[in-house]
Amino acid sequence: MIKLLHTADQQLGVKFLGFGEKGRQLRQAVKESLKKTVDLALAESVDLVLIAGDLFDSSTVSRNLVEEAVSQLRRLAPIPTCILPGTHDCYDAASVYRRSEFQTLPHIHIFTDEIKAVPFPDLDITVYGRANLSPQGSESPLEGLVKTNETTYHVAMAHGEIAIEGKFSGDYYPMRTKEIAESGMNYVALGHWHRYADFSQGAVKACYPGAPETLSFEEGEDSGFALLVSIDDAGTHVEKKRVGRYLWRTIDLVVENFGQEDELIREIMKHADPRTLVQVRLSGLKPMTWDMSEERLAEAVGDSFFHLEVISGDLTPISEDILPTEFPESTIMGQFLRLMQNRLESAEESEKPLLQEALQRGFALLSGREA
Repeated sequence: MIKLLHTADQQLGVKFLGFGEKGRQLRQAVKESLKKTVDLALAESVDLVLIAGDLFDSSTVSRNLVEEAVSQLRRLAPIPTCILPGTHDCYDAASVYRRSEFQTLPHIHIFTDEIKAVPFPDLDITVYGRANLSPQGSESPLEGLVKTNETTYHVAMAHGEIAIEGKFSGDYYPMRTKEIAESGMNYVALGHWHRYADFSQGAVKACYPGAPETLSFEEGEDSGFALLVSIDDAGTHVEKKRVGRYLWRTIDLVVENFGQEDELIREIMKHADPRTLVQVRLSGLKPMTWDMSEERLAEAVGDSFFHLEVISGDLTPISEDILPTEFPESTIMGQFLRLMQNRLESAEESEKPLLQEALQRGFALLSGREA
């Protein structure tokens, strides 16, 4: 059996703009995730390490950061380690992988415009990869990767997006699931998408590990992992292992489901964790007297979270009593309120919640407030 560790999208040097001092802590966590990944590879005694693109956030990272990364990669020796340049750290004329620091690591194998297959006879496996030569491209990273007859087992590395209708741009090295199925590989180590995803096709196992340290709320709880991959004659097995420090969690709350402000705050506090970044998305109808601002909620939850942000753009402030008689029938507001009152009086019970929301939103808009 051959044991591999598959990682991608560390993006060392990412800025985390807008996080202030906490941005520094998040950048440190990204660096620590590389150390934890190396620790995992050593603890599991893997035979081979695969870094499927975007080890760095760009090729303009500082020399100190490159040296920090190389010091971690040096710990892996003599474990063979394959690095595929991605979209952020592509193999162009200014590539970070052309720097002298990477020329002193004999166990490191970097795919380039010339190197597309690296056999490891002692392991009876060949690793294939097509380096991204620019930040964007329309060609598939699996195109032109042809299996050799030198070894029994075959693994491809590919940094790009899966061509799923409505979910890919076409500018970031798209590949079709059919290409994975027809590759004949024992495993396809994917990179570029920052969430764990399994795109196995038939007997060909193919996975994105996701970013080892979560980088945004979009990635949610499907990132923060490295993958342990076992290959033998019986097939390929993949196991997720957490290496990330912070959890990024999005909570969607409909305000009218809560009778009091404190009830809503208690619901948020159910997720309290000093290593969690939480994004609270509020929607629905909000009583005029409730304060759902980010400042108010931050004060209420204190230091229970590493970071809190509130999105309240879908909230509609409501007035408890809206009386059509208070507005002349000749006004637009008066006509709207009377029309809605008539609709509510004749509506089925199942229709009334939606009509009530329409009444409140319309009242807010006609009053000059956001809805």
